Amino acid sequence: KKKAEDLDKAVKEIGKELSQVIYCLADTHAANGYSSATPVTDGKNVWVAFGTGVAVCYDKDGKLIWGRKVASGVGYWSSSASPVLAGNVLVVQYSSLYGLDPATGKEIWELKTPFYRYGTPAVVKICDQYVVYTPIGSAVTAADGKEVVGAGGLSGKVIQFTSPLLQDGMLYYVDDAPIAFKLPATPTGKPEKFWDGEALIKERYFA
Repeated sequence: KKKAEDLDKAVKEIGKELSQVIYCLADTHAANGYSSATPVTDGKNVWVAFGTGVAVCYDKDGKLIWGRKVASGVGYWSSSASPVLAGNVLVVQYSSLYGLDPATGKEIWELKTPFYRYGTPAVVKICDQYVVYTPIGSAVTAADGKEVVGAGGLSGKVIQFTSPLLQDGMLYYVDDAPIAFKLPATPTGKPEKFWDGEALIKERYFA
């Protein structure tokens, strides 16, 4: 009995100490805070990915369904990539690409590649599967997180800051120079380059 009482006392003391801990937010930049990403909704629930590496889900009345830390060390510039729904998978992009269960937030897969955290992936359904086209020019099947096309395979380079665009069976990348692709007929096919344009930006400037 005394041992149980001692343990209970120790637990209470630890609780007091933990209540004094101040949570430190991840580093960010004045030009990009913790809530640059746009939420996504299916009309019933809303999913949000914050620049702190935390993702949350609320119902339409604002009740918290789940919240979890997805990624750590998101970097000085933080993140602005918005979450996207790909069928039964919530795709969240930080330094890695994550596939989460929209209902619980549980991680289904993680793809560790040189992802940057600014542009938002584009999602399209091809046949019966959802395919994710990332800002760094890769293609990933949403159900299992497998790369169909590796990083830079579409855009021609790894670093991409803007979001790809899907329209009428075409995939567009607009960064230093615009590139257009025809979408493949199958989920594991590689998009076919349709045209590419001249550089729009001759030199980048970072403050």
